[in-house]
Formats: sequence, structure tokens, C-alpha cells
Amino acid sequence: MQTSQNRPDAIPLDDLYEPSELVAMFPKVLSINTLKWHLFNRHKNGLDTACVKGFRRKILISKSRFEQWLATQTDAARAAS
Repeated sequence: MQTSQNRPDAIPLDDLYEPSELVAMFPKVLSINTLKWHLFNRHKNGLDTACVKGFRRKILISKSRFEQWLATQTDAARAAS
């Protein structure tokens, strides 16, 4: 059995946050409605790599992977303009 330390795709538990917690950390950048929209479309926009379905069907987001995803979205938006 592999441990999470041996798996490069494993997300540390202390990196997982509920959507409301991320919004509280970054109120100038995120709103709960915008984040919910991105989560609803996560399979189309690539955000699914930063998400984990937790207990009771709750979605948890990896803060570090969300930041990486957000950076790629910003670069894509700049390239499109």
C-alpha cells in the first residue's frame, strides 16, 4: 500500500478547504457566487483537479491547486485579449 507521501498527486489534508473558507481568505479576489459557478463547471474548466469530494458529498478545494488553476486562467484570459 502506498502512503500519501509516495504519491505525487496526493493532496495534504491541511491544504483542503471548504469554498466558504477560501472566500473568507481572499474576499477581494473571490465571491461565493463566482466560486460556486466555477465549481459547477469544474469538469469543463479544469478546476476538477483541485477538488475532492469529502464526506457527505461536500466539495473540498486544494488551496495550492486552486491558486495554480487561477494562474492558468489569468494567463489564458490575457492571451485571448
